[in-house]
Amino acid sequence: MSKIKIRILIENGKEKRRWETTAIYQDKILKYQEEDKTKVILNLKDYSLTRENNEMKMSYLFQKNKETIGTIKIKEYYKSLDIKIKTIKLERKNNNIEIKYIVENEEFLYKIEEIK
Repeated sequence: MSKIKIRILIENGKEKRRWETTAIYQDKILKYQEEDKTKVILNLKDYSLTRENNEMKMSYLFQKNKETIGTIKIKEYYKSLDIKIKTIKLERKNNNIEIKYIVENEEFLYKIEEIK
């Protein structure tokens, strides 16, 4: 298990969020916590992403140039919503990851950069 400093960028057409944090990297799994206490797990073996907080749990699977189904569970209402995810770009160089994807006709950029 190793701790690494990372810079995260999430943007879409309306919003751009950027912050730095410390992540745990072990067995090709990257774990970190967002500013609002959302726990994030990115599995670099299959590029599955899980984000969870008190209100929801989101599970996405990214596969380059393919459409997959993601799930968002709303905990308060015990409801799940399946959404289509189309991965446009999926690149990794060491601990630097860039994923471009489309959800509900909206394009997102998710980028993780190791700070050395």
